[in-house]
Parts: sequence; C-alpha cells; structure tokens
Amino acid sequence: MNKELVKKIIILSVIIIILILVSIIILVVNRYRPNVNIVKESNAEKTIEQKEIEEVIRDKEFYKVSNLVNIYLDTLNKNKYKSRDGESFADSDQTKESIYSLLSEEYIDKNNITLNNLYKNVYDINDKINFVPIEMRVIEKFGINKYLVYGEAVNINNANIENKQIYIIVNIDEINETYSIEQINEDIYDIDDYNFTNEIKSIEENKYNKFDKTTVNDEFIALQKFNNFKFLTLTDSQLVYDRYLDQEYKEKRFPTYEDYKKYLEVSYDRFYKMELYQYASKQNDDFLQNVYTDKNGCYYVFNQTKSSDYTVLLDSYTVLSDEFKKTYTNANNKNKVQMNINKWVEMLNNKDYLAAYNVLDETFRTTKFTDFNNFAEIMSEIFLDQYTAEATGEYNSFSEEENNTFIQKISLKNKNYDIEGRITGNIIMQLGEEYNYVMSFRLETTNFE
Repeated sequence: MNKELVKKIIILSVIIIILILVSIIILVVNRYRPNVNIVKESNAEKTIEQKEIEEVIRDKEFYKVSNLVNIYLDTLNKNKYKSRDGESFADSDQTKESIYSLLSEEYIDKNNITLNNLYKNVYDINDKINFVPIEMRVIEKFGINKYLVYGEAVNINNANIENKQIYIIVNIDEINETYSIEQINEDIYDIDDYNFTNEIKSIEENKYNKFDKTTVNDEFIALQKFNNFKFLTLTDSQLVYDRYLDQEYKEKRFPTYEDYKKYLEVSYDRFYKMELYQYASKQNDDFLQNVYTDKNGCYYVFNQTKSSDYTVLLDSYTVLSDEFKKTYTNANNKNKVQMNINKWVEMLNNKDYLAAYNVLDETFRTTKFTDFNNFAEIMSEIFLDQYTAEATGEYNSFSEEENNTFIQKISLKNKNYDIEGRITGNIIMQLGEEYNYVMSFRLETTNFE
C-alpha cells in the first residue's frame, strides 16, 4: 500500500477519534449542567444558576438560620430599648436604623418602607421572644441562599405564655457573611404551598447584618434542641403529642392526648423549670440520638433523622434502649437489682405513679394500698422533690433470698440541696424473665443530721 495513503488514513482516523471524544464530553456536560434561568435585570440579560427548592436537613444550616430569626425578633423587642429610668428610645433613629438595616432591599422596595413607617411593616414585639423552627426550605445560588422558614414565636414570661405561628424569609450571603430578612404577612397553610425564587445578587455589609459562623457549634445546637422542645411543650402540647413524641413510647405511656394533657398538668414545674445539665450524642446507622439530662435528673431521649424530623421519649424506662438491654443482660444480679431500682425511682421522680404501681408485687400491692389512687397519694407525699438512689457505704447491704429474690438497702438522696431530707429503706425484688421484675419496699423519711 502507498505510504502516502497510509499516512492520510492514520490522520483521518485520529481526527475522527478526536471528534467522537469531543462529542462525548459535550453530551456529558449537558447531561449534568444545573438548571439555568434567564433573568432580566437593568435592561441586561444575566444568567443565574438556581437550584430547585430543597428541604434543609443539616443541623448546622438549620440552626444557623433559626438563630438569625431569633436575632431579628430580639432586635424588634421594644422593651429592650429603655433607659434605666424607664424612658423608651424605641422610636430613635438609631433603633429604627438597626431594624431597617436587617430588612432586604426587596422587602423594603415592595412595601415602600422608610424609617417613618417602619413599625407598620414589622412585627409588633414588646417582650422576649424565642423562635422555634419547625420546617425550612432553601434555594441555593452562587453562595447566596434564600430560606423559607416556618416556626413558632414563643413568649414565656412568668405566667404569660403564648405562641404565634410565623413564616419568614432569611437571605444569607455566604461570601460576605451577611444576611437580610423578609417578613411574610400573608396566610400560609403549608410551607410547600408557598412559591419563592432567589434573585438576590449579593447582600452588602452594614453595621448590623453580619453573622458569626462560629456561634452555631455542637453545644449551641444541643441547647437549642433542648430548649425548643421545652418551649413547644409549654405552648403547643398538641403539636408535641402529634409530631414529636415517639410513637411506641406514646402508645405505652400516653395512649390519648388527654392522658398526655393530664400528665403535663401534674408535671408543669418539670417543664417550666427544665434546664439542661448534660447531654450525650451517638450517631447510629440511620439516625442521631441525643440523650439529655436536666438539672433534676429527668431524661429526654431525642432520635433524629433530619433537623426537622425527630421524636422524643420523656424517660428511659417506658421503651428500653438497646444499650440498656445489652448492659442489663450482661449484668450480675446485684447490678440488675440496682438498675431496676433506678428505673423505679425515675418513675416516681416523673410522677409516673401508674408505672411505679404496676411493678409492685401483687400481694404487697393489695395488702398495703387500697387501690392505685391510694398509692399515688402516699407516694406524692413521700416524693416531694427529685431523688437519686444510693447503694454505697452503709447502704450497700445486698442479700439473696430464695426464688431469685433479693434485698437491697438503699438511701434516696434529695437532688435539691436547698431541701434537706433523705428517704431510706429496703427494696425487696424478684427478678423475672428478660427485663421483668416485681418488688415491694419499706421506706422511711429522715432529715440530714
């Protein structure tokens, strides 16, 4: 074959291969290119890469945005703009400027807002407000994100407890670390029914609209979750029952909403005064678990699949955790008895007298108490506060009887150190199969010497 012909064939083949590769690259690029909307602005066409509306599921993003809503609502609180002698300066230009500077240009232009008519276009707030986020959506674009937020603005001030559902938009410029707010003053019945777009180019910095990324750390998020549950429990118990209580837990502990309401009535102080003492987090395969303990030793178990989707258990005994079952199974009899005593004391601390009554030996129960109401009345007089069980020192006496029955001497120490008192006595417990047990007791109240 002619050498010149071979050379031409090789060159032609190379060109064909290059054309094929270029075609493949173009197809791949077009296949994965984000949606592009054309937006006319200032008589010039600009392309804006804009993603679809998405649900916010990451904690740091979710609570960063809700924190900015809290800052905005706090800025609107006229009660904070008072001098020592009680004179208000909420109408000063400086105060109005601090609020005006947080509003987006779009919201200002749409409502023709000036410093003179500012208070007609923002929420009228005269007290400390805590915002509890419930749902959140976002449109991301070039580092400038627009968030649609739904939640409850909660006011808890002594006997004044109220809440209001609000929808609000938060714009965040991640590049400049600035934000702006747009109030939504129309009725919305579902967050996904509200159509919004993201056409913001940037948010210029002013004296008031910078945000601190370091504020929203793990400790901050944990505290927000804990406090938000407290606020909702006090102001919207129906929402908590329907949406946030774990289903299995609810079926066992509060079969109806009326049962839950009655519990809240007798346990009001627990939730009104609940204050975080410590917490622990554990990431499981498909959910995050946070176990909180308040300063009275009450437990709150949060199981979370995403920021707006979590369920809560109000104790550690109604639905036993896998970790408890594993520890209990591997424990010796003495430790099993002590673990069960701790559960029983937790029942009484939670004023869950029915659960504490149901684990009593039937003969003991019918002999010592006329009925459940009699038991609940007596226990409420003995357990006036929160107690923790001790089985150390002189109270470390443990003996085994026949039929898998054990006697444990205990001391129940008052967790409130302002109240001196101790409950001492003996627990007689018979261990059953798996995690079951029955018990009887003899308790005496004493004072510290």
